[in-house]
Amino acid sequence: MTYKVYELRDSESGSIESEGLESGEVWNVTKRYLIGQCYGGMTEVKEAISDYLPRYCDSDTGYWRRKSMAIKGLGKGCFEVTGEYTTLVPVLAAGTGGDGGNKNEPNSPEDQSQLTPGSVAWDTTGATEHVTSAISERVISSDSGDDFQNAINVNGTTVQGIDKVVPAMKYSETWIMPTALGLSYDFVNAVYSLTGTVNLSTFRAFAPGEALFMGARAQWSGDQPYTTVTFDFQARANDDSFYVKGLQMTTKKGWEYPWVVYMPYTSGSGILVQKPRALIIDTIYREKDWGSLKIVESSPGGGRYQGTSKAAETQKQVDAFFKR
Repeated sequence: MTYKVYELRDSESGSIESEGLESGEVWNVTKRYLIGQCYGGMTEVKEAISDYLPRYCDSDTGYWRRKSMAIKGLGKGCFEVTGEYTTLVPVLAAGTGGDGGNKNEPNSPEDQSQLTPGSVAWDTTGATEHVTSAISERVISSDSGDDFQNAINVNGTTVQGIDKVVPAMKYSETWIMPTALGLSYDFVNAVYSLTGTVNLSTFRAFAPGEALFMGARAQWSGDQPYTTVTFDFQARANDDSFYVKGLQMTTKKGWEYPWVVYMPYTSGSGILVQKPRALIIDTIYREKDWGSLKIVESSPGGGRYQGTSKAAETQKQVDAFFKR
C-alpha cells in the first residue's frame, strides 16, 4: 500500500529544559505529519507512519526516544499524527571532549572524555566524637593539690568522658556519564569496593587520610544513553599536633580513632584519681587509590563557566574551593 505523507511546517519545534538537571538539558521535540489513504484507522496509521516517527531515532543532538504519539482523524482516510520526542543532552565542560559542546554518541567505559561535571553540595554541621581528655582544665578545690590530668568526668576509677562536636564535612558530587560506563559491572563493582575507604592521595581540598568515601548512587531514566551518579564523602581534618596531657605530642589522621588508657594515682590531696598512661590511635579505614571512581582527575567545576567576565570569576571561585 502506498501512502501519502506530508511533514507540516511547524514540525521539529520544541523546548529545551535545564533547570534542576545536573549539567544537562532535556530536549523536547514535536514532529507532525499528515498521512492519507489510511482507511484502516489508528492501527493502520501507527504502522504506516513508523518510518517517519520511529520509536527510537538518532539526531544531531543525540539519541531520541518517542514518549508519545497522537493520532487525529480528519476524515476520508486522512490523519494528523504528532510524535513527541525527548532526550537528555549533557552539556560538556571545556577539556572534557571537544570545545565544550555536546557529543552525539556515548563513549566506551574506558573513554572518560564524556564525564560531565554536575552539582556540588556540602554541609559542615559537624559531628560528635567521644573524648575522655580535655584540652585544659580548671580545678576549683579547697585542696591546691587536686589535679585530674585533664581527664573528663572522673567517677572513682572510671573516666566517663563526654561527646564533643568536632569539625566535619559532608560533601557530594553529581556527574553525568555515559550509561556504558555508569551502569557497567566493572565500574559499579569498583565503586562498591571503594566504599568505606579513605583517600590515599590528595582528593579535592582534602589531604591524604581526611576524606572518607561513603558510596555512590546512580539514577537512570529508561532509554537514555546517560546516567547521573552522585558520590558522597565525609571529611575530617588531620591533626599534626595531637596531644594528651602527660604524653608525647603526635600526629593523627582525620579518620583515625584515638583513645586513652588511664591508671590510678594519688593526687597531692591524697585522693585517688586517673592519670593518662598511654594514647592509642587506631586505624579504622583502609587508605585506597580512588582512581577507579573516574572523577579524581577531573574537577566538578572545570570549564563549565564560559563567555563572560562574571562567569570567569565564578570559575576561579569554584576552582579555589577544591584547592588549598
